[in-house]
Amino acid sequence: MNFRNTASCLLASCFLCVVISLVLTTAEAQTVRVDVTPEHVANSFRPTEALGAGVDRIPLKATDKIFTEPVLKQILSAGWQTITYRQNTELYVEAWHWNPKGTWSEPGNKGYFVGDSTPTEFIRHSFGYPLPHAGFSHPDGTSYSRLTDGDLNTYWKSNPYLTKAYTGEEDTLHPQWVVVDMQGVQDINAIRINWADPYAKRYLVQYWTGTDPIEEAAKGSWVTFPGGEINTGKGGNATLQLSQTPLPARFVRIWMTESSGTCDTHGSADRRNCLGYGIRELFLGTTTPDGRLHDVLRHTADRGQTTTICSSVDPWHEVSLVNEHGDQVGFDLFFTSGITRGLPTMIPVAMLYDTPENAVAEITYLEKRGYPISYVEMGEEPDGKHTLPEDYAALYLQWATALHRVDPIFRLCRSNIIPSLPARCIGATSTTKQVWSPIFFKCGEMTACHPVFPCLLRNPISRRDPMNRLSTYSLRSGGRIMLVLFCRLAEMRSTTFTIFRSGFLRVAKGHRLVPSACLPPTQTIKSCSQHPSIFQAR
Repeated sequence: MNFRNTASCLLASCFLCVVISLVLTTAEAQTVRVDVTPEHVANSFRPTEALGAGVDRIPLKATDKIFTEPVLKQILSAGWQTITYRQNTELYVEAWHWNPKGTWSEPGNKGYFVGDSTPTEFIRHSFGYPLPHAGFSHPDGTSYSRLTDGDLNTYWKSNPYLTKAYTGEEDTLHPQWVVVDMQGVQDINAIRINWADPYAKRYLVQYWTGTDPIEEAAKGSWVTFPGGEINTGKGGNATLQLSQTPLPARFVRIWMTESSGTCDTHGSADRRNCLGYGIRELFLGTTTPDGRLHDVLRHTADRGQTTTICSSVDPWHEVSLVNEHGDQVGFDLFFTSGITRGLPTMIPVAMLYDTPENAVAEITYLEKRGYPISYVEMGEEPDGKHTLPEDYAALYLQWATALHRVDPIFRLCRSNIIPSLPARCIGATSTTKQVWSPIFFKCGEMTACHPVFPCLLRNPISRRDPMNRLSTYSLRSGGRIMLVLFCRLAEMRSTTFTIFRSGFLRVAKGHRLVPSACLPPTQTIKSCSQHPSIFQAR
């Protein structure tokens, strides 16, 4: 197992021991009194539910060694109960083929892949497929960005599922972007963008005034170059004079809000090929007196290139690119090996670099097999890939809609490391200082969702009896209120939600609403009209 797996197991099996040892270490000369009076109980937990472990992506050769009776016997002797299935492919910017068998959207085993939902062969292994239109220079693994790879035949392309055709919202609400990090301050007054199709008709070229927009997003702002606002882009090889005199900058961003709708190299047969934005190569620097661009970027097809990051990546890929070094253990092996102890398991669906159809096929397959599922985790660490919360929420809603057609009361949960549930938070827009991951910690609101849950519930609702009783759920995680229940206005049952200062949410039958952790505490909300500035109905 890798370090993340090992840490999970150690945390699961030794948490109580660590707490006890810390108490004894810091209180050698004190008396420890244990109060067991029932009336004094402050909180409680079930070790069989609270202490567990995870199976992560592991080396292919390790799968056949770990999933054997002698090794599993030793693993299970640690005593943890519930287990989660961890997805790792999205950290590598790869599409996950949870089932090696499936169908492609284009001839020649390429395009968008959907796994076979009908159980036939035993799934022992599954793999990730690197995306050829990536824009990250340093994801996990060995991949690199196509924005500065020196090859005009390759290109970055954004995710078509973040366009109006799929979100139902204007593209200005889901701007796509690329950021160039030159690793040091450079004098900049010109840029050349070699556009692919579809290209941006309306976009901004901006520089960052602070130290680091990713690590210190609140300590600076994006400023548009004097010549950096384009409203009638024509694509092709566009050279822009950004300013008359060079301006010092380390980070430069292209912020795209209107697409040409022209189709990429994969053709017009699939409309996804014609949605979003594409860039072949970026050149940045200063112009010489004769009008030539002095480029300061390093163009190479490896991780030594000038660093770029991007808002999203088109999940289009092909069968010839497969990462067989890391094994996402096959679902059939996982569920039948005994490692789950037969208990319900939280399983993930890929979302950042996948399609709703593939997620539906995965869940359908697992239900046909009869494997017990506790939660469905939606995507993997989106803030780790700099996904804006608005974009994560838009994908979440699409996947939730598709999955709830399979089973209307599936419990869905946000990805594992975000302490609040990401969505559109009023005021934390793309133009504010919360453009990066701090917005994930600012807002717990999910707008117009199906009933979904965070992965850390104190009292999980029965799958077969959701929202029927007066119930109280813990909302606190590290002192921060977390939202427990989201509701799609058009589909939810009549329910009243009260948020208490103690960090608990009381749910009772009553009125239609969407709850929000952005609201002041100690409120009972009966309708969205009470807070029109917060609630966003679809």
